[in-house]
Amino acid sequence: MLNNCHNSAVLRLLRCLQFNQTPLSYFNLWCLVLLVHRCQIQPINSIANLFRAVFACLSSGILLPNKFGLGIIDPCDKDLIDAADYLTNEQRINVTTYAQNILRLIAFEQFEKIFLINPQSDET
Repeated sequence: MLNNCHNSAVLRLLRCLQFNQTPLSYFNLWCLVLLVHRCQIQPINSIANLFRAVFACLSSGILLPNKFGLGIIDPCDKDLIDAADYLTNEQRINVTTYAQNILRLIAFEQFEKIFLINPQSDET
């Protein structure tokens, strides 16, 4: 699943966001790998596009409990089981809201706010 260099890079970026105590910290590593793999099925030509596709997928409400979607399906299981079934409804809503905010920041190219980077002022 991680044979593509884009997948590994995006997974590292998501892990970085997990360590910053964002709502992505609710996910275990396997669920993140499945999410990146699911978004990589589309024709992706860059790391930035795959990163955006992951947040577009999350912001669409894939995790929200409803009768239409089953969430992030684990392809290694013979039954249709949501890999994120351990998340509470509140955690699912928090991740979806967070993904929608991140998608807005990506649209306006404000990556320093996503990764909590303080831009250095050039006062000399």
